[in-house]
Amino acid sequence: ESYQRQAWCRAEVLAHCCAHGPEDVLIFDDTGLRVASAEWLLMMRYVFEGEFPCCSQRGHENRLGDCRSNLLVMPMLALYCDGIGDTLATVSTSLIMLTQSKSESSPSGLHFFQTKVLPEKDRVFPPRLRRTYRNKDGKVRSEEQELFADFLKVVAK
Repeated sequence: ESYQRQAWCRAEVLAHCCAHGPEDVLIFDDTGLRVASAEWLLMMRYVFEGEFPCCSQRGHENRLGDCRSNLLVMPMLALYCDGIGDTLATVSTSLIMLTQSKSESSPSGLHFFQTKVLPEKDRVFPPRLRRTYRNKDGKVRSEEQELFADFLKVVAK
């Protein structure tokens, strides 16, 4: 459960599923080693809904300016671009060379991206992130940070 809550862990699983497919994702917990359930894997798509250590550390104000979620924007954008590139290569029937691109994504990984990530892209790649935190005085604060904004629209062009 704690692995599933962590944003960085979610990013690792999502990247694996988009590159290699979800079939071989294993979980080791109190019950032993098992294949990850479809439900568990789908939750992992929502990287930015996970917890970031910087937001849960004690002893600082946990302001968004201190949040390290912005460090995941570029790797996640690269994952999106890779998936879109593979999708376009697959859809293109007029350029045979394009379908023979050097992409390392498996058919299963591409299928995961097309069917599980793209339909949820606004949640997987949120334009903004709103975080609620408690400052040193104990007051609850809320701030919004720009993440993907219009990046996905620009990349799609």
